[in-house]
Amino acid sequence: MQKFMTIDQVDDTLTIHRVTVNRLIKSGKLKAIKVSGSVRIAEDSLEYFVKVNSLKTDDKQEEAKQTESLQGIFKGGGPIPSELIDEVIAEWDKTE
Repeated sequence: MQKFMTIDQVDDTLTIHRVTVNRLIKSGKLKAIKVSGSVRIAEDSLEYFVKVNSLKTDDKQEEAKQTESLQGIFKGGGPIPSELIDEVIAEWDKTE
């Protein structure tokens, strides 16, 4: 049988605030169940969440993340932070 954890156990494990755990559950990023009014998270769900959200050390994956981030800036139409201007211009030049 699967083992389940409370929100307090999850926030201790991830060293985050319990409000953050609740937000992750409400957003659907962390799967949970309700048992008699109490929220429980399966250990498998927590392990999956950690695996999916683990940082990758592979340079290509890091580069892909940065490109996705820059694409988000282009699509968002918001102001570009000054420290990203050179990167944004370089990415923009690649798209033309």
